[in-house]
Amino acid sequence: MIFFLIQFARAWGLAVYKNHDVFEIRKALAGLKTIMDTELELHIQYCNEWCISEQKLSTLPEAKVNIAYSRYILDAGQQRELLDLHVALVPYLIGD
Repeated sequence: MIFFLIQFARAWGLAVYKNHDVFEIRKALAGLKTIMDTELELHIQYCNEWCISEQKLSTLPEAKVNIAYSRYILDAGQQRELLDLHVALVPYLIGD
């Protein structure tokens, strides 16, 4: 999940960049800060409870399925419109 959150933060950074309205830029930035300051930190703390350090997390291999999905999201965000980025993010936003 750590790898996905990092890629998700990058995608959300694209949402900050691609928005044209100041209000929407602020909303996207707030979301990015939440991912980095809250979500990522919660996952790191959870892993620490299982004796998996942040350093160890950074050395684990990224799952192929995560690579495929996160790169799809980033590609949608870079190559297409903001709406395409949001549509690519829907499965994550809705959850399991």
